[in-house]
Order: sequence, then structure tokens, then C-alpha cells
Amino acid sequence: LSCYDIILKGLLEQAKEDGKIDVVPATPMVQCEMLLKLHDDKVLKPYLDFYILLRKMRRAKLERFREFRRHVTMAAEVDEKVVEVTIDIISDYFERIKELVKYVEEEMVAK
Repeated sequence: LSCYDIILKGLLEQAKEDGKIDVVPATPMVQCEMLLKLHDDKVLKPYLDFYILLRKMRRAKLERFREFRRHVTMAAEVDEKVVEVTIDIISDYFERIKELVKYVEEEMVAK
């Protein structure tokens, strides 16, 4: 989540410096909404949706299952659905964050 927080704040600070916005919103939900308005971009939306899911998971009641080596699983109830997280899923999450960083560097910051 920290990586997402830094990226979102950086994009909003850049928009503020460019005169596109007057103030950087304090809350993550408003930050996401503002970024979607600033960047009419179909690529960014899934990353922001994922960020919101991660924030909800952080506040959810967590349960642990199969705590044996590679099969350890964490489950969280988010929006009345159970979201399971395994080591493989965490690896996928990490890859998504790397893709977002690359996308922001190439498509947003470079412009």
C-alpha cells in the first residue's frame, strides 16, 4: 500500500505543479477519483480499483488457513466476498505494482 500511496501522491503533486488542481486531496478515495478525472485512462482504473481493494483488505477481519510452508493462506471478507491471499497471489500483487510503476514512469511522468 505504501508504494501505491507514494505513486498517487506523486501524480497528484505533479498535477498541482502543472496547475491542473489547486490542492492534493487528503483521503485515498478522493485521490483515486481525482486521478480518474485527470487521466481519462482505461489503464489506470484497474490499478486504482486494486488499490482500493487492498485498503479494504487491510481493515477487514483476517483469518489464517493452511499455515504450512507454501500453502499458507490469509482470507479477508471484503464487500461481502471472501478474498483469499496465498504466496502465489502475493507474488502477482507485487508484479502488478511493478507494472504500475513502469506505466507511470513511461506514460505519465515522461509526458
